Amino acid sequence: MMRNKTNFQWDPYRLITMADYDHIKDLQVVKRTCKLSNGNYSISLGPVPGNFNIQGMCGAWMSAWAEVRKGARVIYPRADFERNVGCTYDKGEIITRVEIRPKQRLPEVTVQPAEKLLSGL
Repeated sequence: MMRNKTNFQWDPYRLITMADYDHIKDLQVVKRTCKLSNGNYSISLGPVPGNFNIQGMCGAWMSAWAEVRKGARVIYPRADFERNVGCTYDKGEIITRVEIRPKQRLPEVTVQPAEKLLSGL
């Protein structure tokens, strides 16, 4: 998947800086603007580490979050892509797509049960 990524896709592991070998120091946020027919949308993406101590429980687990605004108005509030999943992936939901269309008031969000998506791994 990473081999085929475009310039508009990010690996959340690359959005962290390390304090030392075992500890995450900082989280970086990617900010971009998308121009649609009805105006500009500001998109923010960031990592969600399972633990700032990468040797600790869930330390190797990483997710991400997204937020979309149009001007000062929040179109899609900051939300983690994985809800109540945790590093064991035994429950919860995973957001697989957020689609914003100019003539729709609310974004279309596709959510799948974690166990359905991960059963084939």
